[in-house]
Amino acid sequence: EEGTVYCGLFTDNKMVARACVEKYSDTKWEVADVRTVNSYRNHGFAFDTCKFVLQYILVHGKIATIRTEEDNWAMQKVISKLGFTPIL
Repeated sequence: EEGTVYCGLFTDNKMVARACVEKYSDTKWEVADVRTVNSYRNHGFAFDTCKFVLQYILVHGKIATIRTEEDNWAMQKVISKLGFTPIL
């Protein structure tokens, strides 16, 4: 119930994307540390990995959070597609 849990997305026997669950409180867990190998970007792998982690969080009855830098447009698109609501 504590700590960080990682998952990876594999294609052609190679891990091309990863994300983790950061269990930072009893009620809220974050989709975090999202990374995709440069040559595999723009193929939906970050979205698929984040979606998997998001489902894991929700199945465990937690509130899911996610964040990125203001200029990370690709990740902002993933976040929006996953259905997160911005908090300003």
